Amino acid sequence: MKTRYLILSACFILLLFLPQSECFSQFDTGIPDTVRFGEATINLTEPPYQGTVILPITVFNDEALAEIDIPLTWNGPISCDSGKFVGERPQYFLNSYFNFNNQERWVVGTAIAGEPVEPYHIPPGQGEFLNIYFTIQDTGYVSIDSFSMFGFLHLSFVDTLGMVIIPHFSPIQIHIQPPLSGDVNKDGQVDIGDVVFLVNYLFKHNIAPEPIESGDVNGDCVVDVGDVIYLINYLYKGSSPPQEGCSHY
Repeated sequence: MKTRYLILSACFILLLFLPQSECFSQFDTGIPDTVRFGEATINLTEPPYQGTVILPITVFNDEALAEIDIPLTWNGPISCDSGKFVGERPQYFLNSYFNFNNQERWVVGTAIAGEPVEPYHIPPGQGEFLNIYFTIQDTGYVSIDSFSMFGFLHLSFVDTLGMVIIPHFSPIQIHIQPPLSGDVNKDGQVDIGDVVFLVNYLFKHNIAPEPIESGDVNGDCVVDVGDVIYLINYLYKGSSPPQEGCSHY
């Protein structure tokens, strides 16, 4: 087993010096592997707008892997704080690394399997893999994409035979903006869906608005049927727009 591990290590070293053009996604003969972003959690305070962003990353692979590399870069008013490997994968890691550089705006998450952690590889599977934590410096748009670091480290998987696999991946853009008054269900717009959300909360004991003051659209420091009526009057009778909510919760 020691010999096998040494061979795999040698393969990794050789792969680092292969031209990037020699690494093709055609090596992935099964269901296409993927790396994708989950929905970002944005917590934004009142002016001067600061807060946090939690960005989840999920991974799917249908073959055993020896290594996963996820280098990312961003543009926009955020800075990285930390990263955490999550889900079922970390139990199979021999080593894992998360590094970031806020000046050059990159983060890299790397997971490596091997002895003495049985089964000496990251098994096929899907689900949460990495959460990245950012600090918000201002409102605006944030674009996040993969990139090639040092000319050879790129978004890739390495299987147990040393074959490089390029997973499917799509960049994202996150809009960091102040909460929209009246957007009770947090879908980015004020419409009948927010009325339904309030009705379900008040009369069917469904989940509460988050934060609770976002449901106080008439600004009277109580979330009740008055807010439902206020929102309906705004949407269908051209009445006053939703208030920012009460600060005494």
